[in-house]
Amino acid sequence: MIVGSVSENKNLEKRISITPDIAKKYINLGFEVQLSENYGKHLGFKEKEYNELGVKFISDDKKLIENADIIIQMSLLDEDKTSLLKSNQTFIGVLNPYENKNKLDELVKKKVNLFSLELLPRITRAQSMDILSSQANLAGYKAVVESFSTFEKAIPMMMTAAGTIPAAKVLVVGAGVAGLQAIATAKRMGAIVFATDVRMASKEQVESLGGKFLTVEGAENLETEAGYAKEASEEFKKKQEELLSETLKKIDIVICTALIPGKKAPLIIKKYMLENMQPGSVIYDLAAVQGGNVAFSEIDKIIEKNDVLRIEVLGDHNNYRSNVTRTAVVGKPTQEQKDIWAVLIEAKSKCESILRPGIQVPDLYQTYVNACRSGGIEPTLKFLGHGIGLTIHEEPYITDTRKYPLGPNMTHTMEPLFMIPGKMGFHVEDMYRITDSGFSRITGELLPNHDLIEIEF
Repeated sequence: MIVGSVSENKNLEKRISITPDIAKKYINLGFEVQLSENYGKHLGFKEKEYNELGVKFISDDKKLIENADIIIQMSLLDEDKTSLLKSNQTFIGVLNPYENKNKLDELVKKKVNLFSLELLPRITRAQSMDILSSQANLAGYKAVVESFSTFEKAIPMMMTAAGTIPAAKVLVVGAGVAGLQAIATAKRMGAIVFATDVRMASKEQVESLGGKFLTVEGAENLETEAGYAKEASEEFKKKQEELLSETLKKIDIVICTALIPGKKAPLIIKKYMLENMQPGSVIYDLAAVQGGNVAFSEIDKIIEKNDVLRIEVLGDHNNYRSNVTRTAVVGKPTQEQKDIWAVLIEAKSKCESILRPGIQVPDLYQTYVNACRSGGIEPTLKFLGHGIGLTIHEEPYITDTRKYPLGPNMTHTMEPLFMIPGKMGFHVEDMYRITDSGFSRITGELLPNHDLIEIEF
């Protein structure tokens, strides 16, 4: 029997499921282990370590998935790989079933055996498999380390001949496993730590670690029998909001960990609260993957004033797909941002002016390139858009490599895009249908795109 694991999407997941030590255990149990090439290389694990154990490396992920009886991942595979799973295969990982219900339902229909490890009950027999606690513990520690590295002032109190620098003030929102580890780590590094949680039982735990517990007057214990937080009443939320709003004015670093199983993360720190925080303060949102506790939260990204955000909306109706993208700026856009955006909008406008049946795809693409260059920027992608229908990306691809004309009833996107690596990116995308005499814009009338979206900050 073959146990397999393919490389994760490293933009979202740096962890791996099978280290050499884990591979050894599987092999000793009689399993054959197959992994993607360069699996674990980014974490310092060499193929030689795996080869010495008898692990096989497969260059083609498709072949690996076809071979494996059991597939073990940190998270659900990308859509193109998930579609390769077949009947009687077993898939084990952190599947996030509340967010991925439709995808998992499709796999169940294919009779794939699914084990979502985060749903294991918190009982003695399952203690060794409690991945939520183990990973949350590490996440709480890492959140403190990374937020402290971003904070540009000293963390502990520093007494010098020139004067005294006060210790940084840290607020931990949510005192579960991750929150308690964050409190302990921040205290060890010399910070003054405050914490808040809807579960009154956590007060004693917070104080035992040296933190000061903040709670609203008349608070009730909002805890399930399993020990998780449950959703608070509107009255409680209002009181908590008032308390947080005042507290945040004097806080340097905020670490958010509040989650409700099976639901979107509660929005705790709102836009207006951010405006009252001190310049240079830092917020680290561990709940971002489930929507975030903080306005503007984005997975694996530091958001600052004047940051540019890409908002991509995907839809599915009767097996037909949609794809719309807009660009937003946190606060008011700079002149540089306005200038770049104006070039992209002008380029798209020039393409629309020649969009009709019979237009050669390379001509449409070249019009886009010429318009961008005349505006002083170079297109980031070597295509203007793509066909869309039963899949998100399909023919016709709007690029100079496709030598054919557009015809009536073809549906496609045009999505001018410009990126400044490590700084910002701009993207505007609409859907079009070629008509007998020109085109119709499927999306643009519903979502005007001539101006950058401004998000109040």
